[in-house]
This record gives sequence, structure tokens and C-alpha cells, in this order.
Amino acid sequence: MAQGAFIEVVEEVIGKTGNLADQTGLSSRVKDELERFRMRVSAIKRVVPVPDAEENQAVPLFGTWLRRLKDAVYVADNLLEEFSNEVSRRDQMTQNKEAKKLSFSSLSKLCIRACPQLVSMPLFPCLENLELYYCSFKPLEETTRIAAAEATVVASASSSTRAASSFAPLSKLKSMEIGRMEEPLPEECMQNLISLNRLWIYECRGPLLQGMRHLTALKQLEICSSELFDLSNYGNGMECKGLRSLNSLWLFQLLKLKSLPEGIQHVTSLEKLTIDYCPCLTALLEWIFSLPSLKILEILQCPKLQSLPVEISRLTSLHTLKIRYCPILSQWCKKEIGHDWRHISHITNLDLEPGNSDGEPNEQQKKFDL
Repeated sequence: MAQGAFIEVVEEVIGKTGNLADQTGLSSRVKDELERFRMRVSAIKRVVPVPDAEENQAVPLFGTWLRRLKDAVYVADNLLEEFSNEVSRRDQMTQNKEAKKLSFSSLSKLCIRACPQLVSMPLFPCLENLELYYCSFKPLEETTRIAAAEATVVASASSSTRAASSFAPLSKLKSMEIGRMEEPLPEECMQNLISLNRLWIYECRGPLLQGMRHLTALKQLEICSSELFDLSNYGNGMECKGLRSLNSLWLFQLLKLKSLPEGIQHVTSLEKLTIDYCPCLTALLEWIFSLPSLKILEILQCPKLQSLPVEISRLTSLHTLKIRYCPILSQWCKKEIGHDWRHISHITNLDLEPGNSDGEPNEQQKKFDL
């Protein structure tokens, strides 16, 4: 009968699954479930009518057989799910072990260009210089995940946070350049950049400064050539307060920038600010006096900028002011007769050159060809 054939198939599946469980070394819980399943099928077999039995003898037993079969199917479903999860877990462990074996332990500089499909790479614990252009951050995410797993094992074994921190990926990185990226750098990667001194962002889209509060060692930040991103509304004080080591900021060819991001006023360590080729910039806001460490201010190729805020006179550390290719602003700052002259006359080094602004960056400041 069909019932007997079904039982034979189930028994064969159980046998093969048991052998596979032994070969793969599955947990004892999975093996116990498999044994209970085998016993239940055996019990069903005892009540299933044999092929030569009387039909009227089979009917009373059918309901019992059906109920037990239903229970067995549920057990089988749970068992196979457990088996599948165990196999997946072991596969992942194997992949992690293989990835750990591949480690660029001496690599100090890495440049990846035009590899948008790249999703994984070996560990590079000593990397100091990283350049990423037109690709994905997924390799960094994968590296972070693997290293985090290693750190957890080390921390459990040694109970030492210092030992675990040695596995933090990118923790020794000092310089990073990212260009033409479609997504922000993941925050779980940003928080590992504890040694990063220089960050250069070129032609990127989206929330460029997400997670910047983690970059406590950053000294130079350069944001260049963004036609789609407007930093004007970036006023997250909490993000910028984390940049307590930043002393140089360069904003170049930000075509939508109308005013400086208000978050900059919280970077009290800033010593040099360069604004270059921002054709829509119309004003520097009065909060500029909140930058007590500012020594050098350079304003280049900003044809719509008309005047400087009165508060610039309160920047007692400011010793160099360069204004070039800003025809309107240069007139306002003209020595003795300019409207803003009285606000900048105390500055030791003044470089005021009106130049000609035709709406294009000068030859020395053309955007970089990747």
C-alpha cells in the first residue's frame, strides 16, 4: 500500500540524515531529535496495515495513523530547520576561518578604484593609508564584522579590552580618500577610525558627514567637487563637537553651498579654513567669532560673496586673510576705503586680489581627474 511505501521512504531519509549528522558532528540535541523522530515513525509503522490485510481491519487504524503521521511531519519540519541552521552556521564559521587565514599583515597602503562589485577582502590590521574610488563600502563592513568576531573571542579568553581592541579594523588608519561613492561610510566603520588624521571626500553623494563625531583624532578634512550635496543645512553640533582635533578644513567646488554649515562653529580647534570655488556662497555668518583658534582664512573664487561679518574683528588669533577672485568682496575690503576694511585692518597678513571670476575654477584648481 501507499502508506507502507511512504514509511520506507521516511526511514531511508532518517538513515541518511543520521549518517550526515555523524559526519558533520552536529550537536547532541539535533541527534536526540533525530532519534525521537525515528522512534515515532517506527510506532506509525506498527499501526499501518500491511498490503495483504483485510480492508475492514485497516479502517479503524487509519485515524490513529494519520494523527501520528501529522505529529511526525511537524517533528521532521523542526528537525530539518535545525539541521539547516546548523549547517549554515558551520559554513559561516568555515568562511570566517578562511578569511582569517588571508591577512595582509604588513600592508600599509591600499587603493581600490572602479570595483563596484567587490564585497569582501582579507584583513589588513596595519593599514595606514586607504583610497576608495567608485566602489562599495561592503568590503570594509565585512572586514569589520570578521574582526569584531575575533575581538569577541579574544576578549572572552583574556578578559582584556586592550587585547580585543588590537583586532579593531582600520584602527591604525591615518589617511583616507573616498571618491564618487553613492553611500556614506558605515558608522560601525567610522567608530574604528581612532587614528585617522586626514579625510578627503571627493564627488560623493548623500549624508557625507554621518558619524563624524567618532573622528576625534582627525586634523585635516577636505570636501571637494560635490554638485549634488549641499552642506549649508548641516548644523549637527553633536557631530562636529567630536572633531576636537580638527585644525584644517578645505571646502572646494561645492556648487550648492550658500552659507557655511553651522556645525563648524563647534569646531573650536580649527586653525585654517579654506573656501574655494563655491559660486553660490553669499554670506559668512556672525558665528564665525566662535572659532577662537582660527589663524588663516582663505576665500577664493566666491563671486557672490559680498561682505564679511563684523564679528571677524573678534578673531584675535587670525593673522592671515586671503581673498582672491571675489570681485565684490575685494572691493568691500579695499584698504582704507572699503566698507569692511575696519573689520580686518588688524590682520597682519592681508592678500586681497580681486581677479576675474568667469564662473569656472582656475587652472590650478580644476577638479581632479580620476
